[in-house]
Amino acid sequence: MGLPLGLAMGWFNVAEGLARPIFEIIRPIPPVAWIPLTIFWFGIGLPGKIFIIWLGGLVPCVINAYVGVKMTNPTLIQMARTYGASDWQIFRQLCIPSALPMVFGALQIALACCWTNLVAAELLAADAGPGFMITMGRRLAMPEMVVLGMFMVGLTGAFIGVIIDRVEKRLLAGIRR
Repeated sequence: MGLPLGLAMGWFNVAEGLARPIFEIIRPIPPVAWIPLTIFWFGIGLPGKIFIIWLGGLVPCVINAYVGVKMTNPTLIQMARTYGASDWQIFRQLCIPSALPMVFGALQIALACCWTNLVAAELLAADAGPGFMITMGRRLAMPEMVVLGMFMVGLTGAFIGVIIDRVEKRLLAGIRR
């Protein structure tokens, strides 16, 4: 949700006017601060974890996508307008491709934020997952279980990061041709 919202806020004044005030209020609140309300609203199961992860990934995606659109070369935008391109065509064919490096940067940052918040949420309240495993290892005085949970988080995060990196290279190579 963060990427389309940030892209829209970067190009469409109405989207920025409507979404930016709400976003600026929510942005400084750390996702971990939402955990007590999340437990109240969703319990300690999967929906609560998904909500905390969503909050953790939303902010970097909105900010980077927004900045990526704003960094589009104004000369290229003016040239497209001169040749009769509509605002929608400029947004779709110029701004979005121009913003892609920032978008993929957002995905890498969001990945780190999401993992951090997932583990934090599971450390505080969960009945499964790597954070829960780390907590149980601490409670049972089993440091190997703690290390295994940490290793699983790191390995999974690295795997997802590699996938994002490969998709970025393929997509950007296709655009640059």
